[in-house]
Amino acid sequence: MNLIPEGRREHTLFDDPVRLGRSNALMSTMDRINQSFGKSAIRLFGEGADQRWKMRTGNKSPNYTTRISDLVTAKA
Repeated sequence: MNLIPEGRREHTLFDDPVRLGRSNALMSTMDRINQSFGKSAIRLFGEGADQRWKMRTGNKSPNYTTRISDLVTAKA
């Protein structure tokens, strides 16, 4: 969001300049891809995923497999 100019950013004892450079390059690449292909074309895993599908649970036993009597069996 560029709230602070890059040159004025305070570094910590654990900052790794090589890793920081890679991260900045990655973020720039992701920004360019999203500008070309639309918002959220590519994003970080931590942002979550849209779940457009829903698991079918119609055949699931009420207690899953906690009771042997609830397991579905084939009739002979």
